[in-house]
Amino acid sequence: DGSGSQFNEIASCPLFLSALKNTIIKSELLERLIIALRHELLNFASDKGQLSNEFIPLCLSISYYGWRNEFILPYTDAEKNMVSVLKDMISKALETPGCTPIDLSGALLLVAMYSYWDSIPNADRLMAFEDESWPTITYDLKLLLDKRRMIANYNFEEITRIPSNEQHEVKAQYERFPYPQWENLDIKTPIEYGLALKHQYPNANLPNYIFSNNLNILVAGCGTGRHAINAACYFKNVNIIALDICKNSLAYAKFKADEFAVNNIDFKLADLAKLEHLDHKFDVIECSGVLHHIKHYKKSLNNLLSNLKPNGLIKISLYSERARKPVITIRDLFKRNETELNEHKIRIARQAIMQSESLENKKGVLNSDDFYSMSGTVDLLFHQFEKHFTPLSLKSLCKSHNLDWLGFSNLGRDTKQQFMKFHGSSYDFTDLNQWEEFEKVYPETFSSMYQFYCQYKPKLRKC
Repeated sequence: DGSGSQFNEIASCPLFLSALKNTIIKSELLERLIIALRHELLNFASDKGQLSNEFIPLCLSISYYGWRNEFILPYTDAEKNMVSVLKDMISKALETPGCTPIDLSGALLLVAMYSYWDSIPNADRLMAFEDESWPTITYDLKLLLDKRRMIANYNFEEITRIPSNEQHEVKAQYERFPYPQWENLDIKTPIEYGLALKHQYPNANLPNYIFSNNLNILVAGCGTGRHAINAACYFKNVNIIALDICKNSLAYAKFKADEFAVNNIDFKLADLAKLEHLDHKFDVIECSGVLHHIKHYKKSLNNLLSNLKPNGLIKISLYSERARKPVITIRDLFKRNETELNEHKIRIARQAIMQSESLENKKGVLNSDDFYSMSGTVDLLFHQFEKHFTPLSLKSLCKSHNLDWLGFSNLGRDTKQQFMKFHGSSYDFTDLNQWEEFEKVYPETFSSMYQFYCQYKPKLRKC
């Protein structure tokens, strides 16, 4: 009827609480509501000296929401100071004999709406409490922190020299903001890799070994592992080596592999720009969303191809210059303002984008899932390096690296029909010149990157 809802009504709404706990909400207005509710909860609890039982479900749901989006929502200096007081209070209480997690549960819930518990002084003492001493309302959040601490303890073999963060800005970014911090696998019907390729590219002259069992796949630049783990789960009879330059990203990937009981992936640290010949050549290499973040991307691609069998397949994903234009415009704006890569300025910049009425084409940014988490926003708008491509530059890249173009692998039905209508009876899905003309008219076609397969045809050396 247009009247405002009372705080108590919102705080007890099952649908809203469930949405906060289980999803990321892509709405500026709802974000404002969450920010306001969080502020009211903190103020109310501070005034009363405790968190009322009736508001625990809302506080807990906002905490889950914050942990999922890596605390991307902004807060005031007053809130920051109040949370700092709560952390100090918790830290001092932990030094008191007889203190238990039950005694701290209200304060812990309030802090959890704003930051991870490992930012609390004496966090080690907090996490040393036995599981049975934790109350139900904070136990699941305790398990989330257990996960963070477990991930931090993974170690991996280095198969190339790994630069320090000071030497490598992109590595430093991903060590600080591992991306993406995903939760669930894709739902697909398991299939043999060769059969999937044959279905997608029926006219391609695929090598016989692609149809054999125990394919060896290299996932280069695996990040936090979602791509590699999906491949391990949904392609039958494959063995995967997954490489990344960032230890924290690999650690997240290894944790998720263990969580989903995936045991056919070997994770290793490697700098693709320094990658030499490995122990054996691979049947397939997949490099998704990686080369466009490497300054020496041509050298890195050459290194990968030196580890691919002749006639082997490589899948590559790269940014489209035209589809990326709205993001580039906003990136350049904040680059000119010399926005540093710290959480506070990222939150402020993000709010400025949401509330701006003068930014053109910001819809593409606001519609991106990445815009609704800290690591996603960093990757989307504040990346240390990225390069962009067009269909014609893809054609040139393939020619210079002895790659036969097979075609895009992420074409939806609507895109195919639109392409066929655009070119008429002369359409050819494998013609990059045609895709160049098409993308000029429909620049958002590859907003989720170019994703394509090529076949490696190295030139034979003359004796």
